[in-house]
Order: sequence, then structure tokens, then C-alpha cells
Amino acid sequence: MGKSSRWTIAIIIELSAAGVLFLVSAVLLYLGIQEYRLQDAAVSAFEAYDANEQAKVGDHCRAALEIDERYHPARQLLAKVLLEQEKPDLDAAEKEYRTLIDRGYPEPNAHVGIGMIALIRASREEDPAAVANWIKSARHAFQDAGEGCPEAEIGLAHAALLENLENGGSLAPVKVRFQKILSRLESDLSARSSITRDGLVDLYAGLGRASCDPGSYQEEAATWFHISHYYAPDWALPLVNLIYIDAQRYATGTFTPEQLKAEKSRMISLTQLVEPLLNKSPAVKEAHLQRQLAIAYAFSRAGGISEFQNQIRKLRTGLYQDRIEPFRMEAFGLLEMIQRGGLEPTTLNNYLNKAVDPDVGAFVRLARHKALLDDAERVVLLNNSAVLLLRWGLLQNAPNLVRSSEKKLQEALKLDPDNPLLKGNLAAVQARIRK
Repeated sequence: MGKSSRWTIAIIIELSAAGVLFLVSAVLLYLGIQEYRLQDAAVSAFEAYDANEQAKVGDHCRAALEIDERYHPARQLLAKVLLEQEKPDLDAAEKEYRTLIDRGYPEPNAHVGIGMIALIRASREEDPAAVANWIKSARHAFQDAGEGCPEAEIGLAHAALLENLENGGSLAPVKVRFQKILSRLESDLSARSSITRDGLVDLYAGLGRASCDPGSYQEEAATWFHISHYYAPDWALPLVNLIYIDAQRYATGTFTPEQLKAEKSRMISLTQLVEPLLNKSPAVKEAHLQRQLAIAYAFSRAGGISEFQNQIRKLRTGLYQDRIEPFRMEAFGLLEMIQRGGLEPTTLNNYLNKAVDPDVGAFVRLARHKALLDDAERVVLLNNSAVLLLRWGLLQNAPNLVRSSEKKLQEALKLDPDNPLLKGNLAAVQARIRK
């Protein structure tokens, strides 16, 4: 028979201790693996954020929170990305910020984030009472961030800016408010060191908007927007503001051909900055279209037919070929140039040819555009085409052009039979034909 085994107390204690040690080591190993996974997900999230890969940032943050739902850096970054993406998910971002606050997150940026969300919601409202309520909510959130938080002070200034814009009040007091914050940052090293990059972006963007005069281009506003873009080159809003204010300059200013020639390098500089972003940001793409149209219109008012058409051609044959605005601008710009007095007959003939030639005329291209669906707009287009065809026919002594004018007016009257202007113009054209 084999040897009998005897279980002594010492052996039992020894085995129990070994078991406990095994369990402890297993737990520590598991915790170590989890910590590694957590740190890996967090580092990947911040690397993706630096590379402006927002979708990946969200995935990595969510992976980190699955490992440890109390891991504040991942939740804070997730909320930030949800708010900064091209189409902000306000509900999801606010949920993450409020979760941070409920779980004792000590930093003020969660309150600032909730305040910014309220301001975005206010800017989307049309009802004045709803706007006022959201601005009030934003103020409360910024105040909850506590005194001494630069981002909260900037948020309160933005709330005042939005309120004055809604009420039609002067922006000057708001501009002073932003300038005081800037002065404090410039004079107080501790305040300057405590502000985030996002805070600086919001500060300079606010200064730019508060410096805008509704009726004219403001160099100072453009400067602030440019600085804001410098601090956040991957964030579209500062650049969009800069593009729009530059568009306003060309749309409202009066330029001579020589001045526009001198502006060429300036035009190209901003365009080259914008073009790589057109396929990435719908907001930048839209702003770029409006600026290019404004530049084309400036050339039109200055009589620069070649530059005007070059600008339009790039738009209607490139990224914006499905948009009707370049086609409208081409027709409208030519119409303005034709109506300008003192044109030489050869110049006038060239303009009329570019406008209403049956094969390549701007008015013909506009009439064929698939986005021209409104009958009232088509009536105006047909009437203007008829007037220009009549003028071209008289200039060239070409009866066929005059008869084309008659056909355009008859086509317009089918859409608007009781229009007195169309009837009067048709009678005048038919009187010319009978002569």
C-alpha cells in the first residue's frame, strides 16, 4: 500500500496562503493589463485628436471609458470632440459634460462646455424668448465655472455679443469687454498660462465678430479672425469667419482695375490657404464660394470682363458646377456691364455676345441649369434675355435676334400671362419687327 497522506494545520495554512497569493497575482495581472489598455486607448485618442481624426478620437475615448468609466480625461475629450465636429452633437456632448460634473470632475471646463452648448442652441433659435432663455442658461453655466476662469469670462462676453446681435444693440461695449480680457492676459502671466488654446481661439474670434461693422469691411476684424485661425488651423470656424469678412470687403468696396490688379497676390494667398480644405469642410467650401463670387463681382463692377469670366468659369466648371450661384452671378455681372453707359460698340457687342449667344451665352447657361426651378426667377431671366437680344439685334441690324427677343417674351408670358411689363416689352419688340 502507498504512503498515507496527512493534512496538518501547517500544510493547510501554507496551501491557503499560496492560493491567496495566486489570486492576488492574477488580480494584479488583470489590473495591469487593464491599466495598459486604458493608457493605450487614451494615448491613441490624444494622438488622433492632434491629427484631427475626430472619428478615431471618439472610438478611442469610448474604448477607454469601457475599461474605466471614471476616467475623466477620455470623457472630457469625447465631449469636446462631439462639440467641435462639423455637425456638433449637442445632446451627446452635454450628456458627457454633465456626467463629468456628476462624478466630481473638478475642472471648470465642463461648465464652460455646457455654456457653449447653450450659446450654440441660442444661435439656432428664431423665437426671441427661446434665444433669451438659452443665453440665460449659458450665463449660469459660465458662472458655475467659478471666478478666475478665463474661458468662462470669454463665454460670458460671447453671451453678451449674441444678445446684442439679436437685439440690434451696439457691439462697441462687447468689444471693450473682450479687449479687457485680452489686456488682463497680456499683463498677468498666471492668467495667460492658465488659458487653453480653445480659450484663445474663442477670444480672438469674439474680438473679430465684435469688430465687424455690418456695412463695411473692417481690417481690424480680419486681423482678429486671422489670429484665431493661427491658434486653431484645424478648426473651421475662425477660417470661415475670415473668408466671409474678406468676401464682404470685395462685395461692398469700390475698386478700380488697377487696385484689383494690386490685390491679386492677396486674393491668391487666402485662396491657397483654403483650397486644401474644401473637400474636408462643407462650411469652408460654402464660404469660399461666396468669397469667389464677391471677387468676381468686384471685377465686374470695375469692367474687368476677362478676370470676371475667369473667376466664374473656375466655379461653374469645378467644385461648384452643381450650384446655381456662379451661373446667376455670370448673368448678373454681364447685365451690369452692358447697362453701363459710354461703351464702345465693339465692347458692347462683345458683352452682348457673352450674355445671350444661343450656344455659349451666360443667360442661356443659366436657363438650362437644373436648379432653376422657380417660375418667377425664370420670368425675370427670360425678360432680361429678351431685352438684351433686342439691343444686340438693333446694334447688329439683325432681325433674327429681334425675333428671338419676341420668342423669349412670349415664353415668359406663358408663365406669367398678366405681367404688364412683359406685355409692354412684347408690344415694343413687335413694333420693331413690323418696321
